[in-house]
Amino acid sequence: MKIVFHLLRIMFLPALKGAVSYIKTNANGIPFRYLVQDVLSVLQKVGFFVLFAVLASVIFIVLPQGIDTLLVVIEEVFKGYPEKFIALLAALFVWSILSEFGIRYAIYVSDNSGKSMSDKRVAWKKAVQRIIAGSCLLWPTVLIAISLAISYSRHKDHHSIGWSYVLAFFCLYVLFCILTNMYFYKTEKDNPGFLENRFILAPERLPAREGRWLSKLYGIYNDFVYSVSSPTNFNPPGSGSLTAFNNTFNTSAQTRDDFPQSDSLSADTRVPAGFKLINFSPQKPDEKQDLKWTYRIPTHYYHALHKQVKYIAVFSLLIFLVICFIPADTGFFETVGAPGLVCVAFACWIGIYVGLIYLDYAKLRRFPISIRFLLLLVLLYSSIKNDDHPVRQQQREAVLTTQRPELKAHFKQWFIQYKKEMDAALEPDTQRKFKGYPVIFICAEGGALRTGGFTAFYLTKLQRLCEDTLKINFKRAVYAMSGVSGGSLGLGVFNAVTYVNNSSVLINGTKSVNAAQTFFEGDFISSIIGKMFFGDLLNLFLPWHVNVFDRAIAMEKAWEKQYSKLLKADTLSQRSNVFSLPFNQSNSAMNKPLIVFNTDEVESGKQCWIANFQPAGLYDQEERDLLASKIQGNINYSTGINFSTRFPLFSPGAMLRKACLKYHYLDGGYVENTGAGTMLEILQVLNTDTIFKQVRPVVIFLRFSDQVTPPDGSNNINFGNEITEIIGGIYNARKGRSDAAVHQLDTLIIKKMNGGIVDAALKPTERDVPMNWILSKQSLDYINKDIDIKLTDLPYLRYRLRTDSSRYMPYNKPEAISALKK
Repeated sequence: MKIVFHLLRIMFLPALKGAVSYIKTNANGIPFRYLVQDVLSVLQKVGFFVLFAVLASVIFIVLPQGIDTLLVVIEEVFKGYPEKFIALLAALFVWSILSEFGIRYAIYVSDNSGKSMSDKRVAWKKAVQRIIAGSCLLWPTVLIAISLAISYSRHKDHHSIGWSYVLAFFCLYVLFCILTNMYFYKTEKDNPGFLENRFILAPERLPAREGRWLSKLYGIYNDFVYSVSSPTNFNPPGSGSLTAFNNTFNTSAQTRDDFPQSDSLSADTRVPAGFKLINFSPQKPDEKQDLKWTYRIPTHYYHALHKQVKYIAVFSLLIFLVICFIPADTGFFETVGAPGLVCVAFACWIGIYVGLIYLDYAKLRRFPISIRFLLLLVLLYSSIKNDDHPVRQQQREAVLTTQRPELKAHFKQWFIQYKKEMDAALEPDTQRKFKGYPVIFICAEGGALRTGGFTAFYLTKLQRLCEDTLKINFKRAVYAMSGVSGGSLGLGVFNAVTYVNNSSVLINGTKSVNAAQTFFEGDFISSIIGKMFFGDLLNLFLPWHVNVFDRAIAMEKAWEKQYSKLLKADTLSQRSNVFSLPFNQSNSAMNKPLIVFNTDEVESGKQCWIANFQPAGLYDQEERDLLASKIQGNINYSTGINFSTRFPLFSPGAMLRKACLKYHYLDGGYVENTGAGTMLEILQVLNTDTIFKQVRPVVIFLRFSDQVTPPDGSNNINFGNEITEIIGGIYNARKGRSDAAVHQLDTLIIKKMNGGIVDAALKPTERDVPMNWILSKQSLDYINKDIDIKLTDLPYLRYRLRTDSSRYMPYNKPEAISALKK
C-alpha cells in the first residue's frame, strides 16, 4: 500500500513548482538576450531528440488523423481488446526514457561552453538542459493525454465509452507518476523507500567520478587542458614559495608531468589519474607563458555511461531490425496499433542515433569521416541504385491484353443484353413511353478511407434500396466506374462484393452492405506506419529493394487480409479472394462493368489507368493504358487499386521498368481528383456509336465534401508570397483541372445527351471523418448516418440532380428513382 500511495501522489505539482523556482534562481542577473541565446544553443545541440516531441505533438494533437487513430485505440479498449493501448503505454515508457537519456548524452558530448562562460552562465545553461531533458521525459505521456482529451470533447457519444477514457487517463497518470518517481526525487527524506530503486538510466546512478566530469560542460570526449600561470610571470619572482613552485618543474620532466595529478592538489582541482597526458607546453619553463598540460580522456573512463549507451543502442537496433523483417500480413502491426508503432519508432531512432554519436565521438573520434556523414553518402548512393518501390508483379501472361475487351465492342455487347433484360422487365405501356435506357456511370473522388468508405457504403446501400424496396436491379444498370485514390478503393470493394463474389462465397451472403462495412472496419494504417517507420527507412540505405520492407506492398496485403474476413472459411472461398487474385481474372466478363483506377505518371505528367478494358479511342491510350504498355506481368487486384492510392508520404510512388527506362506513378489525385476526366473521355468515345442514342446516361458523383471554395477571396495568399504562391499554384492546379473536367462532363451529359447527374457529397467535416487509412467507429457512424439521410430522410436528402442548365436541382427520393427508371 505504501508503494501504491507514493505512485499515486500528485507529484507533478511540486515538480513543476520546483522547476519554476529552479529557472528563476539560475536566470537571476543574466541579461534576457543571453537567456534566450543559451536556450537556443541547447535546443540546437539536442534538436534531433526534441524533433520527435514536436512531430508527435503535430501528429496526435494537431492532425485529426492522429486523434481519430487514438480514438480507435479507446474503442478497442471498450470492446475488451486492450492490446493496442498496452502497447502504447509500453512504447511511451521506452520513448520517454530514451528521450531524456539522448538529450543528456548529446549535451555531454557536444557542449563545451563551461570552458569559456562565467560560472553564472554555466549554471543557467545547466538549468536549461535539465528542464529540456525533464520535459522530453514527461511530454510523451502528457501529449497523449491531451490528444485523448480532445478526442473525448469531440466524441458525440462519449458517455457510452466514457469508462474507457477514464481507464486510459488513469493509466497515463500512473505512467507519469512512475517516470516522476524514477527521475525527480533525490533523497530518502523526499521519497521514503524509493531511493534504492532509482532507475538504472537515471543520471544519479552513474559513479561519482563520471558524474563530476559529465556535469562540467567541457565536452566529455574533447582533450582536457590543465593550465597554471608560469612562475616567471610573477613580479617580483623572488619569493620563497614561488621559487619552490618554479623548482617543481625544473627538477625533472617526470615531476613536472605528474604535477596536475599529484596528491599535493585538492581533489576538486586534481586531474583524474585515468587521464593520459599527451602534451605539455611550453617546453621551457622560463618562458613567460601559461603552463598547459593536455590530456586525452580514454573511453574506458566513462565505463558506466558507455555501458548504458551500448545497451540502449544494441536494444534499439535489435528491436528496429526485428520489426523491419516482420511480414505485413502476420497481424503484428494491427495488434500493436499505429500510435504504439510511432512511439516505438521514435524510441528506436533515438537509441540508434545515440549509438552513432558514441561511435563518432568516442570510438572513431580520430577517424577522418564521421559515421553519420558516411551514412549520408550511402543514402545518396542507394537512392541512385535502388529500384524505388517496384510494383508487385506476377509472371507475364501471353494473352494479357487480349483478355480485356475493347471499349466500343464491350459496350455494344453489354447494352444489347441489358436492353433485353430491361424490355422483359417493363410493362407494355411503359415500353411505348420509354425515352431512353438508363445507364449509370460512377465517378468517385479521392480522399483515403473518408471517400473510400463513403463510396462503398453509398453504392451498396443504394443497390439494396433499389432491390428490396423498388425492385430495380441497380447494379445491372451500372456500366462504368472511374475512381481516384480512396474513391478507387471504394469502387474496388463495391465491385468485389457486388459483381465478382456471390452469396456462396461471402460470409454474409448477399448482404454486400455488411461486407463493405466489415472491410472498412479494418486497420490499414498500422501496416503502413510499421513499414514506413521501420522497413522502408532501412530500404533507403540499401542499393537494392527488399519487398518485405515496402509499405505500399504492406498496404496491399492488409487489404487482401481484410477482404479474406468477408469470405467463408473453406478452401474454395479462399481462392475467391478478389484482392489477391490477378486483376483481369474476375473483371473482364462482358456482363460486368468497366472499372478504371486513375493514376499519375511522374515522367510525363499524364493521367494513366489500370482498367479492365482496352481504352481504344481515348487520347494516347497506347501509353496511358499501363496493362498494355508498361506492366510486364499481371498484377493483383489490390495492386491495381494501389496505383491510384499512392497518397503523399503514406504510400510511395510505384516504379515500372520498360526496357532501360523507369517510370513512376503517384496518387491519381495529382492530376484530377474526381475521376470525371477519364469518364468524360469514355463517354465521348461511346457517343460516337449510333447504339448510344438509345441510352439516357446518368452520372453519379461521389464527392469528398459538400463544402465549396468561398468566392470572397478569403483564401488569398497574404504571407510569404514568393514561396506560397508557387506551392499554392501547383497544388490548386489539380482542383482547377478537376472542376474543368466536372463542368465538361456536366455539359456533355445534360446538353448533348439529355442525361442526368446525381451529385452526392459527404457532409461531415474532415475533423469528424479524417482523411485517414483507418476509420474509428465514430467516423463510420458519421458516414453511415449521412448516407441514410441521403437515401431515406426526405427533408434532408442531399442528392442533386442536374437535368438542365441550372447548377443544382434538389429532388426527393421518389423523383430520384423515377428519374433513374425513366
